[in-house]
Amino acid sequence: MTTKQLTITPKTVLAAIALFVLAVRLCTLPFPDLVDTTEGRYAGVAQIMLQRDDWVTPWIHYEGINQPYLGKPPLHFWLIQTSFLLFGQNNFAARLPGVISATGIGAVLGFGALALFGWEVAVVSVAVFASSCMTFFLSGVTLLDVTLTLGITISLVSLLLVERSRLAGYIFFVGLAIGVMTKGPLAGILTGVVIVPWAFAHRFLAKSWPRHFARLPWVAGSIVFFALVLPWYLWAESRNPGFLEYFLLNENFGRYFKKNYVDEYGSGHRQPFGASFLMMMLAVFPWSFLLLGLTIPHIKRIFSKRFLELLAKDPTLLFVLSWTLSCPVLLLGAKQYTATYLMPSVPGFALLVGVLWHRYRNEGIVSDDTLRRLLTFGTGFIVLAWIVISITSLWFMPNMAFVVASLGLAVWVALGFGYFVRSPRQSGQCFGILILLALISTLTYGASALCFDNHLSTNRSSRRVLSVAHSIAAPDKPLRIGFAYYYPFSAWFYAPQTVGSQATLLELEEGNLGSAQADLLIVRKRNFERLKKELPNAQEVASEGQWRIVKP
Repeated sequence: MTTKQLTITPKTVLAAIALFVLAVRLCTLPFPDLVDTTEGRYAGVAQIMLQRDDWVTPWIHYEGINQPYLGKPPLHFWLIQTSFLLFGQNNFAARLPGVISATGIGAVLGFGALALFGWEVAVVSVAVFASSCMTFFLSGVTLLDVTLTLGITISLVSLLLVERSRLAGYIFFVGLAIGVMTKGPLAGILTGVVIVPWAFAHRFLAKSWPRHFARLPWVAGSIVFFALVLPWYLWAESRNPGFLEYFLLNENFGRYFKKNYVDEYGSGHRQPFGASFLMMMLAVFPWSFLLLGLTIPHIKRIFSKRFLELLAKDPTLLFVLSWTLSCPVLLLGAKQYTATYLMPSVPGFALLVGVLWHRYRNEGIVSDDTLRRLLTFGTGFIVLAWIVISITSLWFMPNMAFVVASLGLAVWVALGFGYFVRSPRQSGQCFGILILLALISTLTYGASALCFDNHLSTNRSSRRVLSVAHSIAAPDKPLRIGFAYYYPFSAWFYAPQTVGSQATLLELEEGNLGSAQADLLIVRKRNFERLKKELPNAQEVASEGQWRIVKP
């Protein structure tokens, strides 16, 4: 009698990684409440569009009224609207499109890596992408950047595959259309800053232009692109004259070149020169340290003539290197941006790690012992970070049971990790530790979302304070709630769920607090003394995190 040996194939490993990361992300999706300003803003935009049954013009509740939101195209808002129709207007539904877009990126990346390099690169690339810090957290928010990255990834992977399939040429233009319908011409710029430097570098090193361009169906593909994009842009301009001028000039170019750029619906984020590379290191944590560990000992070789000759013979490696550096270089001297703008480079980085992993091991550039040490350090660091996060959360959420469970799970993972470290060295051991590092990183991010849920929900969102205000208000009486000096976008989204559709929310500035005739005032803690000076007889009746609830 014989027993069948269990065989774990690369396909099984890839599916297991994807399902594990997806499960952790979906379970933590409702936490915390929608964070202001951006999450509350975008969820509110989709909510108003759904209420108005308007699938053309995005709308925003701003300065006390509903008005057209001319800052972004509607594709991601359409996804949120659809999610609201299916799952209701809640945190989970608002964030679900980000998870779907991230899953799409992983699928496209895995398919491209498999077709170009094989299973090993596909598994490593998907594992690195799925467990990168920015991927996990941005896929669980209502921002547009992940859907934008999906379009760019589709285009760039299609370009790499265009020599193998003519259909890929058409998909290249479909990807561009997805990006342009998510965030405008920026999608074309971000695609171009990968392709153009790659093409010129290829021309310089290999003495020829990449053959991929000749395979693109420029005429038919352009027709497909404009057929997908132009109808909405023209319709939006006809409904909102001036939209194209504001959106194309201010939103897409002003933030990059104007030192004192101001968003019509908020404020910019000034960054020092070179901050984009530091942000990129954090965005792809913990894998940035693995890449540094692989490259720093070989820095002379990287800048040698032999390495340039290698790039000349390997246009795909040159392409993924250009993809990885595209956003950090583009933002190097930009005046206004946030770390989320680096998201389109994260899939390129993941593919680069996969390619280098395969090349370094097969060509003997890096030994398995070196990889083991790097991965061992990274895994140990992540386990330590998990423990620190769990203990730190006591300050924000004194739930000892959760902390003990987190510590116990961290110890269990550490024991599993010890198996890989102490067991006899095998050819696949480095690969196993890499997968373990990806899984532990994902669990650490999920634990972070839960550990700091209470802090973020009470200090960076308004659902809980609105619930408290509703609980202390007089029953069966129309309620007027005024937000003094600062009106969170999330308040508009959460108001129907917490204080009812009959309640009125007021946006109050200095000088009109007394004349607003509000039943309750909500003010941030740092502005409380300012309110007391304006309304000396105001009485604090409750508090929630950074918020103070006051009877005028």
